[in-house]
Amino acid sequence: MIDFGYSMYFLNLRTPLPLDRLFIEVDEKLRLFDEHQATTFGLYNKEKQALLDANKSSFEEVLVGVRREYEEVYNGMRDDEHAHDYARHISGMDSLYYNAQSQDESINQRFEDLYHYFTKSSLAQAYALLESELRSFCNHLQSSLGYKIGLEHLKQKDYLQSMSNYLELVADLEMAALKQYFTKFSQIQFLRNKIMHNGGAFPSGKLPSELNAIYSRSNGDIRLVGHGQGKILLIEAQLLRNLSDDLKNFFSQLLWITEKKIGYKIFGDRLHYILRLVADDIRLSTPEFLAIRRGIQITTCLTSVIESLDIVIKITVVDANRQTLDVMDQVETHKGISRLSSYLLMDKSIILQRLLQGFVPATKGVAITFMFYPKH
Repeated sequence: MIDFGYSMYFLNLRTPLPLDRLFIEVDEKLRLFDEHQATTFGLYNKEKQALLDANKSSFEEVLVGVRREYEEVYNGMRDDEHAHDYARHISGMDSLYYNAQSQDESINQRFEDLYHYFTKSSLAQAYALLESELRSFCNHLQSSLGYKIGLEHLKQKDYLQSMSNYLELVADLEMAALKQYFTKFSQIQFLRNKIMHNGGAFPSGKLPSELNAIYSRSNGDIRLVGHGQGKILLIEAQLLRNLSDDLKNFFSQLLWITEKKIGYKIFGDRLHYILRLVADDIRLSTPEFLAIRRGIQITTCLTSVIESLDIVIKITVVDANRQTLDVMDQVETHKGISRLSSYLLMDKSIILQRLLQGFVPATKGVAITFMFYPKH
């Protein structure tokens, strides 16, 4: 049964904190990026197959008449050792097969060119998203935490490095988990610059040492093919998929690190919004986060004078093959908690999106356990 009261409550969108809004928007932009890739590749393949099918249909239709003419010519000179070759030539069969094959190759080449044009522009788009959102994040940090030093004070030629420096030296964030991503993104930055400045072409054929290093570790996701006297860079779709995953994981890590810095205000604000359904006067203790095997455990206490509640809420999130949610209500005598438990099970997006959006990448499989139990 649909709980219309709760459904109406969640239709009224929460006003997120500025930093929270940024991470929500990044998550949504990355989802759109993935959908854009999948849709475009699907449309390319569909249109290519339609043209190949049309070419095949046209070939088979003409082939009927060509075979008829071939048989007439061949039967008229069956005893001649050159009958077969002559009949194929006169009937136009050789030309028909050659033209059909050439047309197939032309179609395939056209869509391969479209494919690589799109992958290059997509790589540049993904890097632009990273740089834009990371710049916004640095500016939000400055305004939210009152830093006197802004990103512009550390501006240098390598803009990505200046933002990394800002996070480490000014915001004093724990950078250990982020270093590997900045290394990967600096390589994407290099590829993006080469694509934007000269289409990924290296006219002289002499390749920069940075490119050789990236290429040697690319597992075929980057290709270098002959182009005049030089080489041209081609990007495969798998590199974009890997980049998308890296961006999601990077911003997820950045959100967790930021939360620790600001006292888990974003998570606490989201959780309070969901639990306020139980009572208007609820108070939540500062969430405690504990790293566990393959995941994290979050514990907070909820109190309400109106509802005479003093309970513990424990949320466990661990890696899994798919996204699952289990709600365990050990405060069985309280109607509000029971009602909320039922609603969470009915609409898992309340947890997966409204609570954990940005904390857990949308494509990542996780098993979530949401437990309510008495404090005493």
